[in-house]
Amino acid sequence: MYRINLYPEYEEKQQRARQRSLRLALLAALVVGELALAGVLAISGALLTDRAGALRERVARLEQFAERTPQQEADLGAVRELLRRRLQRVDWSPKLAALAEHAREPLRLTGLSGEVSRKHERQLLQIEGGYRGDAGAAEPILRLTGALERDSRLGSDFPSVRLETIDWSGPGRFQIVCEGEAGS
Repeated sequence: MYRINLYPEYEEKQQRARQRSLRLALLAALVVGELALAGVLAISGALLTDRAGALRERVARLEQFAERTPQQEADLGAVRELLRRRLQRVDWSPKLAALAEHAREPLRLTGLSGEVSRKHERQLLQIEGGYRGDAGAAEPILRLTGALERDSRLGSDFPSVRLETIDWSGPGRFQIVCEGEAGS
């Protein structure tokens, strides 16, 4: 079947109406997008303003903290000195554990004394003990001295381990001295 357009202006009018509707829809979408963008910008601006205010308050508090009185500085100096001394303190528990592991029969420990460094004095750990067995057999004592010298738990604070005395008159007695670094 043939179609004949008797009213061409009617078709042109419909086409213009469709173009107008399309333009209005596009314009409406652009306006909505711009309004949404303006809303996001307004909310972001408010959030940034709040964040900037909070940061200004924090800066003010930090500036007040930075302006310490001399008394507070003196108190902090005492605390720092206490912490420094605490870090330089000898931890005796690993040293005693090493000594307990290496001192075996026929040796027995009879005395233990330690001195912590003060200013430029040396740190000392004195180990006294007795020996049951043949007089003059120093092998277990030398083995103990060597084991203590090689043990890292003792060597961290007392790098020098030496056999100070052996006394075989009467019951066998010995003394081992462990020395630390000066001023450590």
